[in-house]
Amino acid sequence: INAEYGHKHHSSFTMSDAILQKLVDRLESVAARLEKVEGKIGGAGGAGGASGGDESGESVTAFDAIVSEHVGAWVDLSNKLGGETAEIAPLFKAAIDELRGVLVGATAAAKPDAAGMQAFVKPLADAMGVVTEYRNSHRGSKEWDHLSTVSEGVAAFGWVCVEPAPGPFATNTRAGAEFYSNKLLRAYKGKDETQVGWANHFTGFLKDMEAYIKAHHRTGLVFSGSGAAKSAAAAAAPAAAAAKTGPPPPPPKGSIAAAGKAAGSASGKPSTAALGGALFAELNQGGKVTSHLKKVTRDMQTHKNKALRAGGMVKAAPEKKVTKHRGIPSGTAKGPVLEGNKWVLEFLVDGGTVEIEPDIKHSIYIYGCVNTTVIVKSKVNQAQIDSSKKVSLVVQNVLATVDVVNSQSTNLQVLGKSPTISVEKCSGANIYLSKDGLATEIITAKSDAVNVAVPAGTDGDFKEAPVAEQFITRVQDDGSLKTEPVDHSD
Repeated sequence: INAEYGHKHHSSFTMSDAILQKLVDRLESVAARLEKVEGKIGGAGGAGGASGGDESGESVTAFDAIVSEHVGAWVDLSNKLGGETAEIAPLFKAAIDELRGVLVGATAAAKPDAAGMQAFVKPLADAMGVVTEYRNSHRGSKEWDHLSTVSEGVAAFGWVCVEPAPGPFATNTRAGAEFYSNKLLRAYKGKDETQVGWANHFTGFLKDMEAYIKAHHRTGLVFSGSGAAKSAAAAAAPAAAAAKTGPPPPPPKGSIAAAGKAAGSASGKPSTAALGGALFAELNQGGKVTSHLKKVTRDMQTHKNKALRAGGMVKAAPEKKVTKHRGIPSGTAKGPVLEGNKWVLEFLVDGGTVEIEPDIKHSIYIYGCVNTTVIVKSKVNQAQIDSSKKVSLVVQNVLATVDVVNSQSTNLQVLGKSPTISVEKCSGANIYLSKDGLATEIITAKSDAVNVAVPAGTDGDFKEAPVAEQFITRVQDDGSLKTEPVDHSD
């Protein structure tokens, strides 16, 4: 939803005429489809439910168990708190339904190629984007910590696209959600149990999902069928085409009650669930709400597309201004764009997940980005994260080095090998190595809270250890200096 909502009160929900009309137009365009495929996408069926998967499989029932334990109670507490917290809850629930749909669909499908996978998870990515956009459109809200907890937490659903270790990815994103939920716990512990329960149920769901991933999808989303992976939109398209039913007459312009009726609300005043449900259904049809899971295809690469060679540069997505973050440079969003032999991503804020498939001679440069995940799908020469915050980088094999400079809360996972990883002037960096990459040399300077995780055993778990921050220097008999890390166990 690339627009900002108007002024909001806890007791009412108002929008500007421009935003309202856009919403009404979008709801009209899917009203016919909603009537025809409601039975297929209703409840918690999600994408996979519409694709004919096995909803009684162990993987699906185990997921349903953790949803039942936490999400229902969390939604009830959200409604009790009211305001924007109550409004974002059904959007998060819609994303959970889409995640469940992916799990169900995977039981009936064979593992797709990269393009097929992107189409398969698109409804999920769009639903995640709705949550993020809602948070971003309410900057300055008194409920910012609540909205940010949800927005950071929904990013964990991206584990379905991560291989071979989706568990650590989910753990990393949970840390972002807990940054905000811990603020709520400190503020309300012993004062408001509703607030405390709200935060604990949310993070409890994320923690249980990590255990679920380790138990059922340890090395990546498991596809156990033989059919083609299809999203709900693809599965419902034939039925919608056969019906050939036109949309209902448009409601009066500026009427939020009419918008609620178009969404299927029984009353004149739309409920948040009705509004969120209508948007969720419309998003399944493939509306361009978010740029999550952007795929850099061959036709966007100058060395593969002759038509682009004359310009020497792949055209970037339309430019947009971003919000400033303290300590992080700001500018016009750019990329991913190939400039010479360098893939450049600059000033992406809440950029979701970006996938790049470079040549071995290419390098990756990430600058001024915030809350963005970059997945490099093939071997690359070198990668660098500079002046960024809460950026996650997943690389395969690196020929030279991975450099992290002037950045905060960085996550780096090397699935293959990298000779050297350099961390300089950083606060907070988690480095995940593979079994093949244990010979990597890690160089740190002027950095704190740097942790290195290495595989432990054969079950996919990681063992984490901190990099030394405190040192002791002694003068030797010959006048030279000898410096060693401080051992606090002595």
